[in-house]
Amino acid sequence: MQKYFEKIKKWSKDNWPVWILLLISATVYHKWLSFGIFTNADYWFYFSETSRDFLRYSAWDSQTGLGAPNLFLWMLGYKLFPGFLGFFGFDSNISDKFLVFWPFAFLTPFFAYLFAKQVLKNNFGAFTAACVFSFNTYYLAINTQGHFSLSLAGTFAPLAMYFFWRYFDSNKKEHLIASALVCLIVSSYDFRVFYILFFILFVSPFWFLFAQNGLKQKKLFLKNNFSAMALFFGLIFIFNLFWILPTAMTGSLASNTIVARPLVDNNFSLDLEKTLTLFHPFWNGNEPKWFDDQKIPLYFWLIPIMVLLGAFWNKKNKKIIFWFFIAIIAVFLSKQNADPLKNAYIWLHQNFPGFNAFREASKFYFAIALSYAILIGAFVKYIFEKFNSKLSYGVFIAVVLIFLWNAKPILIGEMNSIFIPQKIANDEIKIRDYVFSQDGSFRTLWVPSDSKWASYSAFRPKINAIETRRSDWKKIKDYADLQGGEPDGEEKNQLFFSENFATRLFSQSAVRYLLVNNQNYFMIENLVANPMWEKNDLKLENLQFFENQATRSRMYLTENIETIHRDNSFQPVDYNYENSSRWNFTIENSVNPVWINFSEKYHPDWQLVCGNFKWYDIFSEKSYLLPQKNHFQTDAGLNSFFINPSEIKEKCVAENNGKIALSFFYHPQAYLYLGGIISLTAVFISFIILVFWREEGHNDKVAQENEK
Repeated sequence: MQKYFEKIKKWSKDNWPVWILLLISATVYHKWLSFGIFTNADYWFYFSETSRDFLRYSAWDSQTGLGAPNLFLWMLGYKLFPGFLGFFGFDSNISDKFLVFWPFAFLTPFFAYLFAKQVLKNNFGAFTAACVFSFNTYYLAINTQGHFSLSLAGTFAPLAMYFFWRYFDSNKKEHLIASALVCLIVSSYDFRVFYILFFILFVSPFWFLFAQNGLKQKKLFLKNNFSAMALFFGLIFIFNLFWILPTAMTGSLASNTIVARPLVDNNFSLDLEKTLTLFHPFWNGNEPKWFDDQKIPLYFWLIPIMVLLGAFWNKKNKKIIFWFFIAIIAVFLSKQNADPLKNAYIWLHQNFPGFNAFREASKFYFAIALSYAILIGAFVKYIFEKFNSKLSYGVFIAVVLIFLWNAKPILIGEMNSIFIPQKIANDEIKIRDYVFSQDGSFRTLWVPSDSKWASYSAFRPKINAIETRRSDWKKIKDYADLQGGEPDGEEKNQLFFSENFATRLFSQSAVRYLLVNNQNYFMIENLVANPMWEKNDLKLENLQFFENQATRSRMYLTENIETIHRDNSFQPVDYNYENSSRWNFTIENSVNPVWINFSEKYHPDWQLVCGNFKWYDIFSEKSYLLPQKNHFQTDAGLNSFFINPSEIKEKCVAENNGKIALSFFYHPQAYLYLGGIISLTAVFISFIILVFWREEGHNDKVAQENEK
């Protein structure tokens, strides 16, 4: 034990800048050190009932709207901890401190320092690099809008690079395993950052191969590292198989609502000048003014000058020059479709695999920040090695202050947004308490849009009225040609809620409650005139709360296929919720054909199976699946299955009470389980290897060859 304490003591002494960096972060982000609620723009608060669902991870997302395929399966690693805390009743203001705010504040400079020190071998250069990476205007600006998934993925990316590059110094494969595990963390926060990081990692060994002197050295390098690189990239694939497999098997890997979005017409005002200077287009030295293009302060032009000097002065250092080329590519991509070669980004967006996830190019600022950090750190390193005088310290302080000055508005309170603790509105507390006391599974409809304080779960989802009207309910009646702007869509919403099918639509969609703010009451006035809607007086200040007396259960039986254009008699069924991808229920062993209606958005991958169906049966026992030809989409856009008693009795065994157990199963869940087992097994084995296995017979000669 004493040996480890001595190592820690020595490391702390040798890396003294780390403690200064942590002190700076604690000072700048001191408001985040409490367990208060910090929320703004795209970063919302959620109650424990929402996060508890994360423990029942599902390929189908039922928490909002009418449900949809879960296109964020890669976030499993990020969601497990909030799910665990939610199980014990803790809301997101607790979990996000450990997963978001504190890691960004303290781990971002720490990991950036580690990687820069690995490359530069210089404390002052590494300290400078950490400041460049942690306090650039890109991260500070997007954090005000709650885009923490991008920030936190960027936080862990340097750590992945640190372990990856250590392999080429040590030739120990354990560093590659560690890097692959950190890459899994990066992808759990934001797959777009991981996408960029993956290509940087992928080209790194080719650069090292290119940097070898002579054909003989190149062959030796290739021989010594080919299997290691195959191991590394193989592990990355296997670690991510839990989401790749279900997404690919449903045809959503290359085509889904995320990557299918069209290219934004550069509403971020991106251009070559801003990307060269690492300047966020909306940064103004105060609270950023979004979509209000700002002028670049003159001193920001010192940044590309230092980058060029850092590269020029270290042109013989192949590791540093590598980051110069990464910087050139990142600067070019980040300008999006601005001059020069403005059509290049458009072509990549339309043709290069995965690039269509970048509907605007500011995400590539991450690569600029990482490469600039190394190059500006190399600039400072050269100053110290060349002059080693008071001038060196003066330059060092000046460079660091250029980036620390960006944190001034946070430190003195000029920037509020995400840095001011908030309180939950009283109305939402009353609503949550009331809804929590009710029985059954149902939806709550928020008009025109939901609140960031809304209580919801997969068992009791929320519906954003305007978003659902413009998507799932657009097929029922499209108001696109009607004059009247969005996003509030006041006139369009009013007409939609006045349609004679509105109450039936909401009832079939299991909408039990409707909430509207006072100023938008006119939108639903005609709807709630229907006697089926009853106002519930919860003594709310700014909201009105209505209950639908005609609502259906999440699943029910009808004699005819359901429709929103006439009243159908219905019969509820007994059911239980296993997870969002499986709902179990029982029906009477009747002789008459019936329709079983399921109030989730229609998707052909929803299947009706016998109650004793196991997820792995989908790979072999097709007899457990009832015919898909009996699966229909209602005019409300929901699922309806025609049940033929003879087919049911032939495949499913009746219970002693004469009832037949059935289930709705979203079949990509089976691939999620299969991929999850493979990925978790690989992760577990990798951890065991890191803890207990130490490589012996380390080839110093190979390490020296790789270092050249």
